[in-house]
Amino acid sequence: MTKHLGLSLVVVWGLGSLPARASQVLPPEVAQVMTEIDRAASSQNLERVMRHYSEDFSNSDGQTKAALKTGLQKLWAKYSDLSYKTEVTNWQKVGNQYLVEAVTKIEGKQKQAKFKPFKLSAQLTAKQTYQTQTGRLQILRQEIVQETSLLTAGDRPPKLDLRLPNVIGLGRQYTVDAIADTPEYNIMVGAIFAEPVTSNSFLMDKTVDLEPLRSGGIFKIGQAPYKEGNYWVSAVIVREGGISIAGQRLQVSKDQVGDQYKPAPDLPVRSLIRPSIRRAPAS
Repeated sequence: MTKHLGLSLVVVWGLGSLPARASQVLPPEVAQVMTEIDRAASSQNLERVMRHYSEDFSNSDGQTKAALKTGLQKLWAKYSDLSYKTEVTNWQKVGNQYLVEAVTKIEGKQKQAKFKPFKLSAQLTAKQTYQTQTGRLQILRQEIVQETSLLTAGDRPPKLDLRLPNVIGLGRQYTVDAIADTPEYNIMVGAIFAEPVTSNSFLMDKTVDLEPLRSGGIFKIGQAPYKEGNYWVSAVIVREGGISIAGQRLQVSKDQVGDQYKPAPDLPVRSLIRPSIRRAPAS
């Protein structure tokens, strides 16, 4: 059973370290909001986090403030000791709004599990719009630029490197490589699948068919749909000693033609996959 985290639906921001940006520093009012959100999220204080989001909040996945709150509740119900570390990479003021771009790293683990608990490591790049409303500076909009996650469980989970483009054009084919470090004598099974990112897909468990794999990992060709949107591509590798699940956001855009991952010339022949695949029903 795989787990689609969709962490972009619940990302919260800490101040982190600010790299030099000419002679400008992040405005104190923005820094204060980010610091307060970081502290509140670290203590899993939901109400303190939500007070910094506008009632008109929306993100690039079509999520509202209410959906954000629900997503945080689900995430914190499953994962404990989550830490958020953010580095602001750029910002500017446009009129009465602040536009901030930052990279957030999230680390944590499951609270309880029947077997070995999953450990979570994720990274997300997003652009946020801050605006003063009803006397308070709040987050009005969020656009996800890049997003990856890795879940591992067991004493010796395989090292898993998922490679695919961040953006692809309508209907374009793209390579998907899930490279594992498993030695040849270790038996492993796995799968790669893709699905649309929606506000309802957060933290959903999915049942997929795992196939025996050759040493090296999984190497496939994906086909982008002829419709713009965001998709979540996941790779699952299971072997004796552990399991690894890597995920990455793939944006399908009519304005994009290239930005495809170029595979090494000696990789094996790939088979075709599509973002919409059949899965075995959950038991």
